[in-house]
Amino acid sequence: MPRKLEAGGTYPYVLKSDRQLVPEPTFQIAILSGREEETVRDLSAEYSDTKDIKRRGDIVRELLGIVVRGWANMGGHAFSVEAADNLLTTREQWELINEAVIGATLTVDERKKLESPHLSATDYSADDAPAASATAS
Repeated sequence: MPRKLEAGGTYPYVLKSDRQLVPEPTFQIAILSGREEETVRDLSAEYSDTKDIKRRGDIVRELLGIVVRGWANMGGHAFSVEAADNLLTTREQWELINEAVIGATLTVDERKKLESPHLSATDYSADDAPAASATAS
């Protein structure tokens, strides 16, 4: 069942840059209602349209307040939008915002299909692996 049907709930999410950390810093991402999704879309469009840096910062903080409901394993920092703004990079903030819009509507199986596979121990993907030499017998 898609998570979208559970509006008002949350699910855990680990930033891509934090997946190697132990313990993993984990964010509680909101499962957005239709109204919240519309607000996020409208604010995202406003962010794209404005050149005012201060307004852009205000929009990102407003979006974080909608999509992130809590966190764990953040070095003892209590969750707040201000703390998130101080501890996270802009890229990390947008990763969380995008996760709430995209990830919350997907089933677990759909989300797994979107994740990039890890490279093999040789650090080559199949397409990048050196070709083996062929010998005739």
